[in-house]
This record gives sequence, structure tokens and C-alpha cells, in this order.
Amino acid sequence: MRDNRIVTVRVAVLTAVLIMVSGCFLNWGKRLEFNGGEIYYTPEVTEEEATRLGEYMIDSGFFDGNEKTVQITKNGTTYEFRMVIKEGLDQDEEYLWIAGIYSLELSENVFEGNRTDIHLCDEHL
Repeated sequence: MRDNRIVTVRVAVLTAVLIMVSGCFLNWGKRLEFNGGEIYYTPEVTEEEATRLGEYMIDSGFFDGNEKTVQITKNGTTYEFRMVIKEGLDQDEEYLWIAGIYSLELSENVFEGNRTDIHLCDEHL
């Protein structure tokens, strides 16, 4: 009988973990694919805005056929562009400088001059 309780507890814990993990993925938003890359966009961003972003990312060479994941959301009038990066790149000053320039480009070329912040993320965004 004790073994049955252990199995029941393990199943309950595993179920709770799976629900939490799937909830994290649901928070990423809807998904669009562009040339090997994927964009998740939240309800604060329109599909048109996400599509404009995807097309720009192809044109700029960011989506180059290799697998890449980004998310776009909006906080007030500020767009928040999240991208998955390799561990340690958030400590690379040249990479950070390039990310800053890219945020200005996104602001001007995709989001009609609205402020765009870049968030460098792990695989969980």
C-alpha cells in the first residue's frame, strides 16, 4: 500500500511539473515561422506587427535559415524583443553593442519609431 502512495505522489508531482512547463510555453504567445526562425508574439502585439518583424529579420539576415527563436511583446508603447542566445553572450561587450544597435533598427524599421528594448534570454525566453 505504501508503494501505491509513492507512485500516486510521483504522478501528481510529475503532472504538476508538466502543467507548469506547458504554461510557460503558452505564455510565449502565438508562433510564426520565417526562414528557419520562429517568432512568438503575445496578445499585446498584432499578427501584422509580428509578420513585419519576421520579414525585416529575413531582409536583415537575422533569420538566415538557421534555427533561431525570438518573442515580441509590448509594455505600454515599448516593444520588448526577446531572443534566445548562447550562454555567455550576455557578457560579450561587442555582442551587447550590436544588440543595442539592432534595437534602434527595429524601432525605426519595424515599430514606427516606438522604443524597442532587447532582452537576451536563455532557451526559456
